[in-house]
Amino acid sequence: MSVIKLRGRIQVKVTDQGPRENQGTTPHLRPMDTEEGGGFGLRMVAGQAGRWGTVHEDGRTTVWFELSRPSTRT
Repeated sequence: MSVIKLRGRIQVKVTDQGPRENQGTTPHLRPMDTEEGGGFGLRMVAGQAGRWGTVHEDGRTTVWFELSRPSTRT
């Protein structure tokens, strides 16, 4: 995981080993299913982040998102 301060926002990147062999999909919002027990983290990110997306490189998957930083000026 990495956290990067950018002008007016913070970018967070989380990288893992990519899709599981039997899935082969890109991370995406799924319909809410409380019995399945997964997918809640990405739903929280999409609800709070100004932007988010995924990148596939070298067999790994990175999900990134950006949050606005509050202004410190008074």
